[in-house]
Amino acid sequence: MATVANSAGKKLCQRKEPRTHYESRIPLTPTGLLMEGHSTQIADSFDYVHIRAFVFLSSLYASVCSFESKPYFHERRYSRIQRAAKLLFPRSSGKLRMTRVLQRTLWPFCIVANTAPIVATAVWFPQFLSAVSAGITVLLLLLLVHAEEGIPYRSDWSTRGDPELWRDMGHTLAYAAFAVNATRVLFLGALAGALGRLGLLNLFQVWPTRGPRWLQVVVIIVIGDLFEYAYHRLSHVHPWLWRIHAIHHTPVRLSVVKGARHHFLYALGRGTMVWLPLLLVGAPASLVYWQFIVVTVAGLPAHANVNFWLPGWLHRLAVTPEYHRIHHSVDLPLCNSNFAIVFPFWDMVFGTHSDPVLVRMGEAGLQGDEHPTGLVQEMKGPFISVATVSRSE
Repeated sequence: MATVANSAGKKLCQRKEPRTHYESRIPLTPTGLLMEGHSTQIADSFDYVHIRAFVFLSSLYASVCSFESKPYFHERRYSRIQRAAKLLFPRSSGKLRMTRVLQRTLWPFCIVANTAPIVATAVWFPQFLSAVSAGITVLLLLLLVHAEEGIPYRSDWSTRGDPELWRDMGHTLAYAAFAVNATRVLFLGALAGALGRLGLLNLFQVWPTRGPRWLQVVVIIVIGDLFEYAYHRLSHVHPWLWRIHAIHHTPVRLSVVKGARHHFLYALGRGTMVWLPLLLVGAPASLVYWQFIVVTVAGLPAHANVNFWLPGWLHRLAVTPEYHRIHHSVDLPLCNSNFAIVFPFWDMVFGTHSDPVLVRMGEAGLQGDEHPTGLVQEMKGPFISVATVSRSE
């Protein structure tokens, strides 16, 4: 595979285009990406070399992250990455250099590799947005599962031998495959249509309806993250909402497969407390789903059992795995912090911020957990009268 990747990289590097060829093209700026009426021009200006570059880098990353049963790399050498690693870490051994490069680049790679295909699909093939988003999520999930075996944050959190693995898969199917899509049809389809007929959309006349679509998406992401923060925090305070949300906190080990471990009712709660308010303030129903896409992009690596090395300032700009890991701590004060899903700004504003540079989590899970165990029992849990208190008590 290294030979194929290197030959593809050489051909890619050898390709040269006249300078005027690029100057005559429409720049692929965010303004051009989501402005209505420009998709055909941008599609005509798209250079196939970018696809080849993306495929080459993705395949190379997948090859590097293919580990043996022990947390070591294959002996096969990948000259391009190794040369870059040697420049960054000249005094380290080959395996250590590769590990350090992955620890520093895997998280931003996951964010970019998840976002770029989704944005491209939204511009050129919007009818396939949901399918592409789901497909990219699955591919990156598999990549992170391999990375968890190679550079784990904690080796005892490995998915190998995890007795709850099939339980996690069951929740993932019920929540991500069924409940999220059902909520989308209910709130962004039927309910949005009913509100439109009643004249309740854009009720407060504050939405930038004349602004470009990319600007409206940005507003949806930012305001939607505020609503998501409020919903998440309320789920730790209200007893019945906590019984729905507690399933997400019961695992005593964190891994990428735990990210979608939610009760299916949690998706309906998002529709009520996040999507419905966005519709009422005027957000177009066709764009509101971007709020959940961004939640998925941030949440997938946030639960990964990977020993990422990220600069301290980054934890204040975006929710990183170190940042969200604190929220899953068995320690109650830490669990009642870092509620933000995308932007830590909301935790800083509302006084629920725990800086991962200063704070380290211990064990994960719930102290004195009396919640039902087993997939079926957890599904029935919120409907059964049990002595369950909120997580804030």
